[in-house]
Amino acid sequence: MIILRNLRDNVLLQTSAGRTFVKFYYEISPPIADYIGEHETLRTAARVTLTPVVYGVKYPRTSVLIFLSSIIAIILTLRVRGQTGSNPLVFVCEKRQSSGICIRTGSKMAPPFS
Repeated sequence: MIILRNLRDNVLLQTSAGRTFVKFYYEISPPIADYIGEHETLRTAARVTLTPVVYGVKYPRTSVLIFLSSIIAIILTLRVRGQTGSNPLVFVCEKRQSSGICIRTGSKMAPPFS
């Protein structure tokens, strides 16, 4: 709560757009908070949703680093999938022995049950 209070006081209330947002928030939040307070599932969802926000405010540099790392990981994953087909964990057996066991050819290999 202290972190969000500091964000409100030191950032949001310093601009007219921030003051407008805070005013709007204080008008609509009480009935929403009451409703959330009556439902355990919504309370849990609110905590899960707000936790990254609070950490992002408290540790902005670390949060940006984690966010950018996540974006890079997603892009790399999509590139790998694009180069190897729809799923890099699914292999195609190009040649099988008479017993049905896949013979490794190049970099592609399928398990015997495929």
